[in-house]
Amino acid sequence: MTNKEVLAQISKKNEIDYDNIKKNNVVLIRDSENFYDVNFFITARGRKEFSEPMYKSFKAAADKSNLKISYTIIEHSEAPQHAKFCNKNNLNYIWIKSKPKELFNKCLAYNSGAFFTKKSKHLLFHDIDCLVQSDFFIKLFENISNHKARAIQCFTKRRVLYINDVMTPRVVSGEIPVDELSIE
Repeated sequence: MTNKEVLAQISKKNEIDYDNIKKNNVVLIRDSENFYDVNFFITARGRKEFSEPMYKSFKAAADKSNLKISYTIIEHSEAPQHAKFCNKNNLNYIWIKSKPKELFNKCLAYNSGAFFTKKSKHLLFHDIDCLVQSDFFIKLFENISNHKARAIQCFTKRRVLYINDVMTPRVVSGEIPVDELSIE
């Protein structure tokens, strides 16, 4: 049996029924008829404290661009912890119920977001605990243009800024603005 045949068998055995996911979970997609420049998918499991700062950082970056952006939080968890935040901010929301002790399936979440949401020119996959600086979209699309790329890792030619356990609460609370962080 060839590698391709083995992969086909594994894929078939582990096939995901996305129609069943859509029917039996919470899928709230707003304004699905519009076309967007960017369909922005944020996966989540827990980490509610990052919802507000993550969204604020992306709104600040979106405001500096002229892009029409759709935001979707896709949560794969036992309980829908991010639903109220999404409703309050008029964001798209998908909750995929997980079984107790089931591992977080980021790929399932991203696929569900891509399958169930709005039409757009670009898809952007992101984590809820990654805040961005206000020039994020400008730099991202400069990278896409410079590389004549059809796909790009968001932080190509840009450093992801990791912060320690002491700084994290200060940034998440807004005490230290994301734009004031640097590699130094």
